[in-house]
Amino acid sequence: MIRPADLRTPGARALEAQLGGPDGLAAVSAVRRAHPEVAPDLISALATQARLRERARPRLGAWADEVVLSDAGLQQASRAEVARYRGAELARRLGRVDVTVADLGCGLGVDALGLAAAGFDVRAVECDPWTAEAAAINAAIVPGRLTVECADAMTFELKGCAAAFCDPARRDESGPSNREGTRTRGYADPSQWSPPWPWVRELSGRLPVVAKAAPGLPGSHVPDDAEREWIACDGELVETCVWFAPLAAASRRATAIDPGGRASVSDRDSESHATSEPATVLVEASAAVVRARLLPALAARLGIAAVRGSSHWLTADAPLSDPLARCWVVERELPAEPVGLRAALRGRGSVTWKTRDIQTGAEDIARRVGHRLARSGTAITVAWVR
Repeated sequence: MIRPADLRTPGARALEAQLGGPDGLAAVSAVRRAHPEVAPDLISALATQARLRERARPRLGAWADEVVLSDAGLQQASRAEVARYRGAELARRLGRVDVTVADLGCGLGVDALGLAAAGFDVRAVECDPWTAEAAAINAAIVPGRLTVECADAMTFELKGCAAAFCDPARRDESGPSNREGTRTRGYADPSQWSPPWPWVRELSGRLPVVAKAAPGLPGSHVPDDAEREWIACDGELVETCVWFAPLAAASRRATAIDPGGRASVSDRDSESHATSEPATVLVEASAAVVRARLLPALAARLGIAAVRGSSHWLTADAPLSDPLARCWVVERELPAEPVGLRAALRGRGSVTWKTRDIQTGAEDIARRVGHRLARSGTAITVAWVR
């Protein structure tokens, strides 16, 4: 069996560099012909690493070129920017970094790297031997701060740890795969996660715990004294972070991270209840804000009003820049019924439909309107704000 260490030797890395790109099968055949002394299964494993690295770059950034990857590990891995943010936020909430933090179920070690980058000493635990070995190799990105052990998170000795991070595995590894080979089915019942969510909650009674979960984690699984933080990265809602007491600083929080920076809003912030008709600019709140039900708090933060009759849109007199919002300059208001819309869009190019209406999806609107794209027409975005 090919071990993670086999994939990071200088010779293996040189071979992997020849296996990337769109012509993967042809590259594998060429490398096998050129290097008959190399075991075929090693070349196949390196080709898999090259494919995973391409998928990992948008998620892991520069770390993608340094780490050993696996399909299951990459599916569960946090975005690098989110991992770094969470590490810095834990340091802020603890008020110190000269302590040890446990990462219980570390996978490939991305979150452990974020904790180590914040200045913590990290003891990471992973029960799968192959993945634990990969995480130990990946730990070299932050030298001296991170150790990895192959052990069961639920029986791991936490003596000396000031806090813990948990990211329970939520995918059914025996479930169906999509065309990319990734697992498509997750466990709906948190008690089936690994480690189980009830155990994570029990652990929070012994030391400060922050845990990662899917954005749709039901509120019934979160204690009343905990904080739920919905996190969006580069415009996509990616996870819920649960800060158990005493780490909780609010009940609900929305955080957005993009190349321009980071911003947060919580239910502890002041709220604005002003509403108006759409003005010069339509402001689309981040999905994190919508899921956290914090539109009034975002309106107060930005000093603008909510669109009257809408639970998802804000409006402003001029464009503004904030990671928690996206702005659209209003050209004109269009009729809401299909025939009028079709006439108003005649001569236009491609149309992007934006709607948050559960009953009226973008595809449904496009089908009913039946807009015929004009080749020389300009593209347009149509927002359904009611």
